[in-house]
Amino acid sequence: MSLPPPTPSQSGPQRFIMTPQDMQPFQQSSCHKELFNFISLLGNSLKTTASLSKCPPTSPELSSGSLCLIAALTTISETYIEQFPPDKALKCRFGNPVFKEWHAHLNTTAPLITRAILSCIHDSSLDGAALGTSAAANTLAVAELPVLPVAFEDAIVEISTYLTSSFGHPVRIDYGTGHECG
Repeated sequence: MSLPPPTPSQSGPQRFIMTPQDMQPFQQSSCHKELFNFISLLGNSLKTTASLSKCPPTSPELSSGSLCLIAALTTISETYIEQFPPDKALKCRFGNPVFKEWHAHLNTTAPLITRAILSCIHDSSLDGAALGTSAAANTLAVAELPVLPVAFEDAIVEISTYLTSSFGHPVRIDYGTGHECG
């Protein structure tokens, strides 16, 4: 099996790895190499900046884009659970059905969060922590962000999909382990 050629799409990335046999072509592809290199570079950059416990989300050691991402994730973890508390009356074997609402809310805010992060990467003078917080809280208007290059639009769709997928699947209610990236 060979992987299909990539096609730009406003609908986001599509999953093509369905079986263990599908992994081999992917593992030999340039996409796999790029993804592995990206993850390695990202991990190394985090090691060189400092750990988050030593480097609060307002640290000048982190880039504006990193601060935006950290602030957005912090806001998601601190406020979404308040907005969508688990229904303790439900006895569910695999997760709480309220997660579907939580995930739907994330789906609506993910493009704004992604746009804020890419804006901070594009213009490092932006206050990443403030933009990440307000994007995740859905209190940021797109008009408040700088106009991004057209090439970023497809990236926003794709990265938003990866962001929401990393938190799990709303139908399976599996709370994401990161394997969804493949």
